[in-house]
Amino acid sequence: MTQKLWMIRAGSNGELEEIALRKGLVAIRWNRLPDLNLFKTREALAEEYQKHYKEGTPVSEGLKVGQIFRFAQRVHVGDIVVLPSKFAPEIHVGEVTGPYQYKQVEEGVLHWIPVNWLKTIPRSQFDEDLLYSFGSLLTLSNIKRNNALERVKAMISGGKVKLSIPEEDDSEMGDDTLENAEPGDIAFTQIESYIQKNFHDYALEDLIREILTAHGYTTSQPREVGGLEEKSRKGEDGGADILASNGQLGFEEPKICIQVKSNRDKIGAGVLRELLGVMNSYNAHYGILVSWSGFSEPLKREARSKYFNIRLWSSKDIIDEIFNHYDKFSEEMKKRLPLKRIWVLVE
Repeated sequence: MTQKLWMIRAGSNGELEEIALRKGLVAIRWNRLPDLNLFKTREALAEEYQKHYKEGTPVSEGLKVGQIFRFAQRVHVGDIVVLPSKFAPEIHVGEVTGPYQYKQVEEGVLHWIPVNWLKTIPRSQFDEDLLYSFGSLLTLSNIKRNNALERVKAMISGGKVKLSIPEEDDSEMGDDTLENAEPGDIAFTQIESYIQKNFHDYALEDLIREILTAHGYTTSQPREVGGLEEKSRKGEDGGADILASNGQLGFEEPKICIQVKSNRDKIGAGVLRELLGVMNSYNAHYGILVSWSGFSEPLKREARSKYFNIRLWSSKDIIDEIFNHYDKFSEEMKKRLPLKRIWVLVE
């Protein structure tokens, strides 16, 4: 049986993500439906679906029935699944270890498939075309294009396979096409990829500084004020990348130390401890730790007890801040990051 790559969502708001990772499974809702093993054809499942759910159009019904049928009948042992996180800039990757099950494992989880979660990979390590495919609106999508399966499998082992685009389009591209993607998700991925390509090291610091200025803070960089102005390499700034505070001259509270990491790997707890030491040396009560690719689990655990002193910003937080404050950005930054707000009718 041919191995497949599936993208599955953990609920519209990520409500199944924690359960999926903790229990080793992927799940769908549609809990009014009985055991899906009872329906051997899509038509039989559609007939049952109509007894429990009412859709506005036949197309909507067909899409949902198709996803449910594939979940129960087309996902097989050995297939690879990717689950995009709703809470961090990362994607969970696992291997299916058993067939579809109909059994309550926790409240609200009846339809599920066992999975061995192999690795959690920062979004920054995936190519843009894969991120578009993972942005499908559908709950379950079979990702086929551009040798996606081989590329994801290589990433599990820490390698990389060169993107290969066939000369002729596949007549059955699966569910990873842009027609099934949310316009907002497409825009988010485009902006995410643009920033990743164009804002490295000090350029990302400039962007964070612009966000803080839009919040009303006075900002400076330690390399400008502490005899470090001739230091040109990242990391030679005394442990803080940006200093921010209130007031025109920056003498008022709160005083904030910001450390910025633009690397493509999640950062560890040692960086958090370093920031705490820097805050102490600058007599600052608050800190922001910025990591484009997110944070390790040990770091996040340590940061929970320091919530009222330190904030963690990943790529998602940075882009959310840009969306919220872009109108206050300087003209220079708008030229470096050219964006336009577009309103879309939600049907």
